[in-house]
Amino acid sequence: MEHDARDLALDRPRRLLHHPAPGRILLPAALALITGRVPQRLRSRLAPTRPRGWALFALYLAAPLNAVRRLAGASPGLTLAATAAAGTLAVTGCVGAALAAHRATRAAA
Repeated sequence: MEHDARDLALDRPRRLLHHPAPGRILLPAALALITGRVPQRLRSRLAPTRPRGWALFALYLAAPLNAVRRLAGASPGLTLAATAAAGTLAVTGCVGAALAAHRATRAAA
């Protein structure tokens, strides 16, 4: 049976659903770092995994705060409050990531 490029493109989403390693759970990066489920080969580069995970999670939370309220048609006051909260979370995430990196370099020295 011959397949053209269109048939293969339509089959691609079904092929992506099959996980190559059955029985394993693929977590988002932030949750994997928070729970400590990091591959051994990456553990030395991501030395303080939990602080880096919380920093990444704070950055992840800024996106829904900016998007969901606009999709819901929130009032301008609620939009301003959510934007301020998202900005605070983003800054917290960046500072947390910087502190984790600083601690890792200080501990290695």
